[in-house]
Amino acid sequence: MELIKKQDKSAESDQMFYHISDLCRIFSMSRTTLWKLTKTSSFPKPVKFYARKKMWLRDDIEKWGRSQSLN
Repeated sequence: MELIKKQDKSAESDQMFYHISDLCRIFSMSRTTLWKLTKTSSFPKPVKFYARKKMWLRDDIEKWGRSQSLN
């Protein structure tokens, strides 16, 4: 699992991020399914790192996962 640390000078602590391949492995879904969920449901939106690289905040993914296990 690739967790990326990104320092945010405005935040007190560092944020951790998931790459799309990590989310596909964690939730056992394809990239296509993951992007469809991102566009059509309450699945967290990614954060843009570079022009072509997007990643998801760990906290957002964990909150979403907990909400899904309650349903």
